[in-house]
Amino acid sequence: MEAVLLINCIPGKEDEISQKLRTLPWVKVVYLVYGTYDIVVVIDVPTRDDLRTLVTKHIRGINGILSTTTLLVYERYEGLSV
Repeated sequence: MEAVLLINCIPGKEDEISQKLRTLPWVKVVYLVYGTYDIVVVIDVPTRDDLRTLVTKHIRGINGILSTTTLLVYERYEGLSV
């Protein structure tokens, strides 16, 4: 099950938080971005229970994270060119 996590954090904590996120199981990609959110994380977990545990017990517990929004992927397309 793939999910995308949108994170808002305390300004200046992006690098520290992204380093911690990259050490977590099932975290595939961490992006530091401009805009409404500060960090975008791509997660690939075996089950919804694993997703719940990862987000609520591990990610939301990282110092400096203010809020998260989780998007569940229901369809994925790769290699498409414009």
